[in-house]
Amino acid sequence: MQETIWVVIPVYNAQHDVKRAVRAVQKQTYAPLRIVLVDDGSKDRSPEICDALAAQDARIRVVHQENGGSFAARKAGVLACDAADGDYICFCDADDRMPPHALQALYTACSRFDADISLAVLTRIWHGLRLQKPAKGQPDLCIERKTFFEKYFCSWYGITLMPVNLCGKLYRAPLIAAAYNAVPPGTTRFFGEDLVVTLNACAAANRIVWIPDEVYDYRMGGGSSRYRPDMLREFIGLYRYKMAFSENYTAPQDLRLLSDIELCNVTLSFCRTVMAEKALTPQERRAVIGESVRLPEILAAAEHVLASDYTEKTYARMIAQADVDAIEREAAPVGFVHKALRRVLHR
Repeated sequence: MQETIWVVIPVYNAQHDVKRAVRAVQKQTYAPLRIVLVDDGSKDRSPEICDALAAQDARIRVVHQENGGSFAARKAGVLACDAADGDYICFCDADDRMPPHALQALYTACSRFDADISLAVLTRIWHGLRLQKPAKGQPDLCIERKTFFEKYFCSWYGITLMPVNLCGKLYRAPLIAAAYNAVPPGTTRFFGEDLVVTLNACAAANRIVWIPDEVYDYRMGGGSSRYRPDMLREFIGLYRYKMAFSENYTAPQDLRLLSDIELCNVTLSFCRTVMAEKALTPQERRAVIGESVRLPEILAAAEHVLASDYTEKTYARMIAQADVDAIEREAAPVGFVHKALRRVLHR
């Protein structure tokens, strides 16, 4: 008897996309599956579309709730799964797709290696272009717990040796449920949900298997690429959470320095969204950037990077000196061709 795979799909104002996402899951070659749609307070026709899909397919369950963000939606979906200990859970966003073989490939990997988590290749789709990002591990790479902490744990602290995204992975149901319950309320609403949940899940796994199959089509250009006033402060909350979490484990890398480098990079990324926000006047953009780089955690991170032997210190120097002019020049929007080249070269 094969275990059931529960696919959790958070839905927020996705009336044009959710039906296609559900159809892709319904076409999976792995038969024992259930789908949980979580309507997170949508204001469009998404709620009635979800209910209609459930009326047509007994495998679909719908949860309606007030808007709480992606973390609350996925957690509600996980808790709504009547999953047995041997079952699995995976996630799919309403505007993304899973190829027909995806669940079978992920399940076969978990079954073959007796793994708690399997992960595979997440293919990025940008304006209709498939930007292939090959897995950095070996094909069918089985990662034992000791090796995870020695080599891959640092992926949640600024070096990406293992993808931290929630999607494109299959989790034992009790493991992912415990991971969501371990994150204190208010830690994240939207930004960084993947990071805190997979950090808890992967740190608790006894074995993880990484396969080279393409199992998920991710459409780029979501909320993290748009200006959100609370994004940087939310990331600082994640930074504090990661630092406290790391105290329970040992790793050969300098996790503090890696995280401080990452915080400087995220600060510049945030400033780019500020500079691209047309609703702000030039004076307002400058004020937001100036306030942001003076936040205590960001200043401390920049000073730590400057005092280290890390070679690339441009961003840290701008931040430590509160050089708003230089930051504005660095973060200014670029043309389409320049942006396309930057994405391809740095993916």
